[in-house]
Amino acid sequence: TSSDVTGKIAVDTISQKIQGELESLEKAKNVTSLIVDGKEVNILLPKNVKFNSDVNEEGVILVSNREKIETVRIYPKNLILGIGCRRGIETEEVIMEGIKKAMEVHNLSIKSIKKIATVDLKADEAGIIESSKLLKKELVIISRENIKKVEDRFEGSEFVKKQIGVSCVSEPCALLASNGKGKFIENKFIYNGMTVSIYEESFNDE
Repeated sequence: TSSDVTGKIAVDTISQKIQGELESLEKAKNVTSLIVDGKEVNILLPKNVKFNSDVNEEGVILVSNREKIETVRIYPKNLILGIGCRRGIETEEVIMEGIKKAMEVHNLSIKSIKKIATVDLKADEAGIIESSKLLKKELVIISRENIKKVEDRFEGSEFVKKQIGVSCVSEPCALLASNGKGKFIENKFIYNGMTVSIYEESFNDE
């Protein structure tokens, strides 16, 4: 099997080792596929549940002798979207679609967006304003003066710099609108004249 070839343990093997019974072979295969693909998968054990804020699992193996277990999904609001676009882009046709596609590529939920950020030059851009309202997300305007302080950390464009005074928009906007404790999940997703950067804030106090 794929798990044998990669040297990674399969869910059915875990079940056998603890002398358990699988709820569903199909679900076991799906989670095993995540393990084989190198995705983060957590194992929840009775009285031994550990939550790691630095890890976003894409699968969970729940070990319990209870027939009925109530579960609830909580979406953390820790994603900051930086957006850059050409003037006059239509809201739903491009901005909304670009955001959705960027999120889908990384298996991210729209519900976890905390803020949307853009450059001061786009403060009156109808497409971005309307999109933030449709998504019910705070729109943060970042000044070009502040972008200049961090733009050298990102790959920029001299053409863009000549046009608006800074070499890049979406990445520095996402970073500057965040708490600065985290990492980029998407540096620059390009779609139909717009760019989307996704910064994931960490909840660590360190």
